Amino acid sequence: MKAASISPPRLVPLGVFLFGISAAHAAADGSLTIEELGVRRGQLCAVLRLQDAFDAERRRSIERGLPITVRFTTEIWRERRRWWDQQVDSRVRSYRVRWDPGERLFRLVATGRRRGEMFESLDALFQELTRLVVEVHPRWELENHHRYYVTAEAAIRPLTLEEFRELDGWISGRIRGDRAPSDPDPAATGDEGAEGDGGGIPETVFRFLVKWAGFGDTILDARTPPFHADALRELPNR
Repeated sequence: MKAASISPPRLVPLGVFLFGISAAHAAADGSLTIEELGVRRGQLCAVLRLQDAFDAERRRSIERGLPITVRFTTEIWRERRRWWDQQVDSRVRSYRVRWDPGERLFRLVATGRRRGEMFESLDALFQELTRLVVEVHPRWELENHHRYYVTAEAAIRPLTLEEFRELDGWISGRIRGDRAPSDPDPAATGDEGAEGDGGGIPETVFRFLVKWAGFGDTILDARTPPFHADALRELPNR
């Protein structure tokens, strides 16, 4: 089947973009659930379900060139009587979501990978983030007589100041035709304050603009009931 063609989103300078967003923008009312725990290849794994976490305004911001990071943090805790529960392990998996103007596709890049996966639409990309199977801790290190529980957090974060400077310089350069995305970082060449690179924006002002525009962090969390390790079963491959 022939893939449907899509029109590339229009990129605008990020300084104008941030000021142009309504302050009435509200964070998405999403949810995160831990659907299942099980063992796969000797690892305790959790099946995470992320739903309705990206509203229309956040989608439009990505289409206009503003990348976001989706970070999943999973932790396993051991219950202890008459004392604080003990954290056994904590693991983080992060994804960068952005529009690639060169490929005219949306890109999903996981931590530790360079290119990532490409998608023709945000719906297809977000489908990959809807259900994730993540490793939590080696099963053989859990003792059957203890009670454990797993917590999960999904943090949807806007770009950082450094990313803002890099992306703003890229977009402004492409518009003016005087800088390519592959050119060296201005900070490395001593041109941090050059026009169009975002170098003149203080961090406090940048953070205020991001929050004012409605793009502060969105945090969703979930927790399992207590369980014994010997009750865990093999997780089916699906």
